[in-house]
Amino acid sequence: MAFPSKVVVDTNVLISAIITNGVCRQLVRLLALNQKEIIISDFILNEVEKFLRSKKFAHHEWIPEILSRISGLATIVFLPKKTFRKASRLRDPKDQPIIQTAMTAGAKLIITGDEDLLSIGKIGSIKIISVKETITSLSSN
Repeated sequence: MAFPSKVVVDTNVLISAIITNGVCRQLVRLLALNQKEIIISDFILNEVEKFLRSKKFAHHEWIPEILSRISGLATIVFLPKKTFRKASRLRDPKDQPIIQTAMTAGAKLIITGDEDLLSIGKIGSIKIISVKETITSLSSN
């Protein structure tokens, strides 16, 4: 597959890239290095902020800087108040905003660690793949 220029990075991938120095951080670097447009939505950014403000994350003073870096790295789309027709194959309705993000941005790829989304594989023209699959694909291009 020709790797698309616009990719949606799911909330779980962003959070992992922030809190660990593992494959998710490697993925974000590879996307930037390969000049791929990272797409997130206001919904995803809010979810990241909610996680960072939780008791699990101890360094609350870093939150504005982290959110600023994400905003500088990614293109943020704003989801319309009116939702798109619900994707019938979603096992978890909470994943609908991730699909909407891709639809709103015209992205053809969602990168996630969410097993519910990964089990779908594709919705319309939007492919859903794992972080490791993305890294393999980017590394072979």
